[in-house]
This record gives sequence, structure tokens and C-alpha cells, in this order.
Amino acid sequence: MATSVQDPNGQILLAVDRCLQQRLMRNTKVMFFFHRYASGRDSMGRRSLSLGEAINFTADLARHFELPDFLFSTLPETFSSFDFTGSGRLSLEEVRVMVKKTLLEWRWSLAGPGKFDEFPARTLEDGRYTVVRELGRGGQGIMYLAKKEDNYSWLDYCSACGHNNGPSYCIKFYSKKNSNAGGLQEILEEFHRMREFDNVHVARTYEAFHDQDFFYLVNEPYFGGDLTKLAKRAYDKGVEMRESWWREIFRQCLQGLEYLHREAQMHCDIKEPNIMLRHDDFNNPEVVLIDFGLAQSICSKVTGISGTPGYIPPETWKRYRWQPQGDIFSLGVVFFQLLAARVPRPGPDAVAGIFQVQAKNVQEVGQQTITNQPPWQLFPTRMHLLTELVSSMLRKKPEERPRAMQALQHKWFFSSSDDEIPKDVLGALISGSAKAFFSSELRNELLECCNLDQLRRIERFFKCTVAEEAARRIFTRRVHVTAFRALLTDSGVRPEKVEDFIRVEQASDNFIEYEGLLRDAIQEKEECSLQVVTCLFNDMDLHRTGALPLVDIKEMLQSDAFEFDGHAAELLKRFRTQGGEVTLAEFQRVVLEDGRIAPKASADRGRRPRRREEWNCWWPSELLTAREDVEESSSESG
Repeated sequence: MATSVQDPNGQILLAVDRCLQQRLMRNTKVMFFFHRYASGRDSMGRRSLSLGEAINFTADLARHFELPDFLFSTLPETFSSFDFTGSGRLSLEEVRVMVKKTLLEWRWSLAGPGKFDEFPARTLEDGRYTVVRELGRGGQGIMYLAKKEDNYSWLDYCSACGHNNGPSYCIKFYSKKNSNAGGLQEILEEFHRMREFDNVHVARTYEAFHDQDFFYLVNEPYFGGDLTKLAKRAYDKGVEMRESWWREIFRQCLQGLEYLHREAQMHCDIKEPNIMLRHDDFNNPEVVLIDFGLAQSICSKVTGISGTPGYIPPETWKRYRWQPQGDIFSLGVVFFQLLAARVPRPGPDAVAGIFQVQAKNVQEVGQQTITNQPPWQLFPTRMHLLTELVSSMLRKKPEERPRAMQALQHKWFFSSSDDEIPKDVLGALISGSAKAFFSSELRNELLECCNLDQLRRIERFFKCTVAEEAARRIFTRRVHVTAFRALLTDSGVRPEKVEDFIRVEQASDNFIEYEGLLRDAIQEKEECSLQVVTCLFNDMDLHRTGALPLVDIKEMLQSDAFEFDGHAAELLKRFRTQGGEVTLAEFQRVVLEDGRIAPKASADRGRRPRRREEWNCWWPSELLTAREDVEESSSESG
């Protein structure tokens, strides 16, 4: 790191600025002096400099640009930070990055934050960007989805309805008031490098500009979310998240990192939120690394360290400097946390990362990272090869970790093993905790198997059982596991769903708290049933009078939407008619009080009669969904 020096006349700063601004000249001279001294080759067969050769190289470069010799005096300590192959030698690209980074650190030390004058000055409106919605926010800035109004035909823009269907972009807003904003030249250098990257697993950057309040970075948008929400979104889409599925995701993460390292670019802030999915086809996920480069450029200069505590490697905590192998450690933390359900999350059900447990401050996180081993008891025990890979990535000494390319050659990536992820882990990833997940699973099972009347009967049975127990025990709202298991399985709930719930909820005395589960199930069922009966009534009410004759009500009650077993006539006696007709409100009251509306197997899937003569003929849900999608699209397009 650059140290403080006296520069009363600003001559050193002028020389550094001149060298940074003359990008083409600088790179030309770097190449010239590199070839003068490069006498060997690195592990990839490229011409390269040893440490001694690099010292001679920087001396000649400093003389040419009239830079003080001491600008590169820390090279013996920083050399390894630019050695991406681990061969003890620097390639031409690594040397270019080393020179640039050193000059940028000195510029910061001599002048502090720069201005934005060299970037194009324009507003979002000038750039013809229209913000659609916020995508997320973090310590560095806020991300928005935006549309651009040029480069597409008039068919993409409907002036009548105001819809902009032009290309989408993700724009990150960096506030100029943020005291952590880095210098202009540093951001400019990184932006130019980022535009040159071309890899499917590395974020694409298109342009950068600024206005009075913000610095804007325009990137390619990604619609699959990040790894913090991956399991939940994949589960909702019905994806089976077995070992082979995670293998492909982890492979793509390493492929993106290997590309960055091949281009002599460290990420320095790998974590779950900085790994995105290109689209929401979770059966075939495409991983993209984001927020590299500028993660260093716009990071905090106060602590002298960039990155996120809990992912920062031990050597960076010790020396306040990143090395390429630090990215491997950070990615190892991500792999571990994903398969141990330890992805950090704030809130009432907060989860701490593997090196953040009970840490009161950042310093304690750093100390845990340096001294503690990962909690391997949380990691899937049957995945031996994956355990071996992740363990190697989390070694405390950077030289003992594999390079990205070496990690990609690990035998786990060529294995045919395809174990299931433990249910508890999957549940915690999806719902925040195994308890929440299995409770949600059982609730959904109850909604599918039982109608509203059956759910109420189950609740009444449990309350009666509790009342009997209350005479002998102090507990309330709890039922013995035997009664719980018997009644739910008799109601058609799959035994495995019941057993999963019992396993995480059962107390030491073999009792289970049932009230929350049934309360939520009944409430959701009431809401769903209300929608079903309302739609049925409105489908019958062709003239939209808000009332139907009893004869129509009787025929409807005999349809597949209800489960009266031929006893619909008894229900008809409960209706209060007005002029021989039943209003919608009265129909809702009586039917919901009775509760024998068909469960998910028929009504809840959205299938219902489409015409009066088809009361007993249900349309497939996919046809109904397709029709409604078309109707919705038509109404939106005007």
C-alpha cells in the first residue's frame, strides 16, 4: 500500500497523473521494458518476469516517466498479489495490472478522491434511460432496471399506451456524496478494463457517465436473482436440487473466476449477492459474476481493506492486501454456506455466515476467519468429493489453495455422484429454517387434501384432545404426536410430510404445538375458497344481476366444485332468499360456513366451469392459465 510522502509542489502527483492518463503510451512502454527483462516463462508457458526482473523493469519504467524510484519500493511485498498462476512470475498482463494498481494507490495517497470531469456528464434522461424499478441496494449503491428508448423500431414503443419495450439494462447509482467513493482515475481505469471482458460468466458493462448527484454504471441485466434466493426460486419452479444441479452452478462460478484471473483481475468481493443468474430457467441455470473491479475501486479507503467480512480471507485480514487466492477462499465460503444452509440473512430469523457466528464486530469476524475452522458438521456428509474440494478452497494458507483452473480439474466435477441434498438443509435454504420449510410443506399438503370443513374438524378434534389433557397437564394448544400422526394421515396427508414436520417440531415429551399450523391453513383455505365460490357464482350470473334463482344454486352445489355427497338439498334450506333468488353475499356466507368446497385436487387448481351448461365439466388448468395469460396481455397492450 502506498505510504504518505511529502509532495509540497504537487510534482509527484503530476507525474503520476500524466502516466495514468497516457494509457496507450504507458502500455507501450510496459511492453517494451517487459520484453527487455522477461527471461523465463510462467506455469502457463507465457513469457514472464521474476521478482528480481520486475524490480529492474519498474526502475526503467519510473525513469522513463520521470517517476520517483520509491513508487515501486513495496514490490517485494506486493509481487504475489499479481501472481495469478502461483508460479512466482508475472506475465505481461499481470505486469500491466501491477503498474496500474500501484499508480492508482499512489494517486489516492497523494490527492484523495478525484473529480468526475473526465466522464461524460449527462443525466439519465439525456442518456434516454427510463427507470422501471429498483432491483436491489448495497453498501456501494442502488441498482435499477431501466429501458433505453433508442436503437429499436416504432413497434417497440406504443405511444398510445406508453410502453417502452426497448432493450433492458441494469444501472447502478453511486452517490457522489458517499465518502467512500474512490478517485476518478481509479474508476476510469477499471471501467475501461471491464468493457474489454468477454465471458458468459462475467458481467458485461456498457457505459459510464455522471450528473450532479450520481455516478452511473450501465450493465447487462440478469433476471434470475442472486444465490441468496436461488434455492427458494428454483424450488417454487419445481426444480430438483440434487448434487448434479449444484455441480453445474459451482462449475460456472469457477469458470467465471478463472477467466477473471486469466485476465489478471481479482474480484475481491465474491459472495452470494454478487453471483447472479442470467435468467429464471432454473433447470438450466447460467451463472454470472458481478461487482468485480469496481468493488475495489469504490470500496472503503478508511479501513484499507475491501470485501465483505465473513468472506475476506485470513491473509487479507493479516496484511490488508488481497491476493488472487483470496477469491478462491471467498468462493469456498459461498459453496460451503449454500450447502450448509448458512447463507447470511438479516431479520427476525437471522442467519450468520460460517465466520460470523456470535461476532460482535468486524474485528471478531476477522479473528474467526483467521483461527476458526468451518463447521463441517453442517456440511452434507455423503458428498465426500465435494467436501474435499471445498476444504482445499478454505485452507488458511493461500499457497495451499488450488488455483481456479486447478479447482475445475478436481475429480468432483467429473464424478457421476448425484446425492440428494439433506431435507433440513434444503428446507433452511428455501424458507430460512427447516422448521419453517416443513411447516409450509405440511400446510400445503393439508390445503391440497382437505376442504375447509375437514380442516375445521381436525382443529376441533385437536382442541377436544387438548381439553382432555388439560385436566392432567399444564400445556395447552398442544397434542400428542400419536394423535397428530393418525388424524393427518387418515385425512389423506402423505406420511412423509407428517414425519418431516414431527421431526423438527416434536418436543421432548412427544407433544406438538398444532395451533399455528392449522390457523394458517384454515385462513388460507378460507381466502382460496372465497375466490372459488365467487368465481363460480359470477360465471353463472350471466346478466350480472348479483343474484341467482335457487334452481341454479342447486345445480351449482351438485357440481364437482363441492363435496356434498348428494346432500346438497340440506344446504339449500340455509339460504335466505329475496324474491326467490340468492345474492352473492348470501351464497358466500352459507357455503363458507359449511366449508365443503372441493379441495386443491379440483377447485384450488383454478379449474372451474366455463359456461352454465358445463357445470360438471372442468377445464384443464393449463388451458385456463393460457387463456387468462392471453387476456391479461391483451388488456396490457391496449
